[in-house]
Amino acid sequence: DAWIYEWGALMQWAECAFFLGNHQEARDVYSKLLTRSNLPEKVRSDAELNVACLEQFLIQSRAENE
Repeated sequence: DAWIYEWGALMQWAECAFFLGNHQEARDVYSKLLTRSNLPEKVRSDAELNVACLEQFLIQSRAENE
């Protein structure tokens, strides 16, 4: 199954980073995942949603820490 090497490992990395509280890393990995041309549409839409949510979370977190 080539998908695990093409995009699956990146997806797992991003999800692990998120659940460990490494939100910036998760956003960065999801963004990298979105550069893959062979993503299934469901995976792409989920990653796009996650990037958008993480960007909002990071903006809010920075504002609260200022």
